[in-house]
Amino acid sequence: MPTTPTTLSELHSDDVSIPWIELKGHLADALLLSSVLKSIYDASGQRFGIVRRPPLSGLFVGHPAVACISARAPVTPRVWWQAPGETSQLPSDWQRAAHLLTHEAVPDAAFWAPSGAGQGILESLPLPGPPILIAPVPLTPRGNWARDRWCQLVEELRILTDIPLAVIAHPRVQGLPGCINVSGLLAPQEMLGLAGVSVGVVGVDPFVLRGAHMQQVPSLALLGPDWTRTDPVIRHLSSSGIRTCEVSCHHLPSGPALGPCPEAIPCMTELSVEQVMGVVRSKWLPMLENRPSAHGTKC
Repeated sequence: MPTTPTTLSELHSDDVSIPWIELKGHLADALLLSSVLKSIYDASGQRFGIVRRPPLSGLFVGHPAVACISARAPVTPRVWWQAPGETSQLPSDWQRAAHLLTHEAVPDAAFWAPSGAGQGILESLPLPGPPILIAPVPLTPRGNWARDRWCQLVEELRILTDIPLAVIAHPRVQGLPGCINVSGLLAPQEMLGLAGVSVGVVGVDPFVLRGAHMQQVPSLALLGPDWTRTDPVIRHLSSSGIRTCEVSCHHLPSGPALGPCPEAIPCMTELSVEQVMGVVRSKWLPMLENRPSAHGTKC
């Protein structure tokens, strides 16, 4: 079975012996695809070619299921992305992608990240220790939660725990009072590494949430509406019995990361800090206390 490490050095590959995949969507979608490919590889040894699309393709460097990453594909790329409803018999994005790529049953999702992504990550950042990550930047305006509520939530968390808090996002964004701002400082694979060594994650960014959850890090997702739901939801992502998770309304058109919700239906505006803190105290914080890296709580 080939084990040659994947690199980004090739400008073009003419290898037609492998199926090719064109990356679509956002970082969270690329992470989902990475887990699907790892599961396919573990089950059958099948490898794929990836059409380069930064920053998404950086998540596939060294991936065991990826033979090469090229500027263009020598054959028509396989479809792995479908709109909801087109494969409605399959309940999750992960299962839909696996079915479209193989048309066969595939084992549960297997998390994979570039090797060494988390090595020395804490020492390279201005953090006193493993933090709680705050991921406040959504994919679409529908997932935007008001800044004053994030500020209030951070203040509430600082009262409850001595664990340092850090704002994380792929683009550089304005920090929150009481948080160390590491947004814009890390490549996506480094963000995965930091999520994996963190105490926990709270946020609306599906990439950070999914990456943390798949590494068994307690995650608290604040969700806006999707196709079947018009009210906001707080989802506590426990690792027991769940290997993959859908943490945001991917089915909505993409838009600016920040700004008011353009829809007439209220969504995140109805989600209060009190509701979030209720879940923090009853479910999420006890999980943090059981993690070896936790500093402890004040109450």
